[in-house]
Amino acid sequence: ESLFTTIDFGVGSDAAANFAKLRKFQPGGPSVNSEFYTGWLDHWKHRHSTRPADKLGVSLDKLLSLNASVNLYMWHGGSNFGQWSGAQNRNGLIANPTSYDYDAPQSECGDVKTRQILGDKE
Repeated sequence: ESLFTTIDFGVGSDAAANFAKLRKFQPGGPSVNSEFYTGWLDHWKHRHSTRPADKLGVSLDKLLSLNASVNLYMWHGGSNFGQWSGAQNRNGLIANPTSYDYDAPQSECGDVKTRQILGDKE
């Protein structure tokens, strides 16, 4: 009874509809998106996964207009060290690079990506 449930979704999702689904299971408490995906993970031999900055901004504005709490996943890129990159199993293994860039607004080395912050076009 003292715990509350959070949900996660990313850019372009219908925040109001997602929180309405949450309310079916948890009528009260805060609305929290515990992992608002600013981007997505990459796979070897595939294009770098990105999200348009303007869509990120619109989606984030919508979340905040609903008085929701939000955790940006990822705000800051990072790396897995050593040989621990992982993979997905989708009709065979698809390897992931060690980068956790996730098209985050701040790069792995700490640089601010102005495209994300200022809404510059790619």
